[in-house]
Amino acid sequence: MKNFLSFLLLSAALFALNACQKAPETSSVLPASSEAVLSRQECFDFTDYNMTVCFAGANEYRCPCDVVCVWAGSVDYTLQIKSAGKDTTITLQPPGNPTNAPSSAVIGNVTISIQEAMPVDCVDYGNFERYKLKVVLSPADGDEF
Repeated sequence: MKNFLSFLLLSAALFALNACQKAPETSSVLPASSEAVLSRQECFDFTDYNMTVCFAGANEYRCPCDVVCVWAGSVDYTLQIKSAGKDTTITLQPPGNPTNAPSSAVIGNVTISIQEAMPVDCVDYGNFERYKLKVVLSPADGDEF
């Protein structure tokens, strides 16, 4: 009877220990990148980065169709970034722009890059409803989250 009671207590203890499970770990590593295509005045919530990015507007400086220009010109895209209670406004130009202006910026530990998702024909310069911007967020170089 004494052995049976010891066996029963040992079994109950093993059962209790076996029932305890470690809570699943949540990863603090951000994905390599996240992207969204935005129209003018549109926002996207990048939840993995705890940021909201809005395509606030554009300033068009490219050469119109009916004009012969010495310089092709460029377009500035304005983004508004909301992160950790802060609002930040940045202006970027697409990669390969003639002024070599930046096409990316670092906000906190995140690199924000842009590309023209749908290039605008010179006939539509200034028709901002046609502008589409691809926004890519990735961890800043050398940063681990």
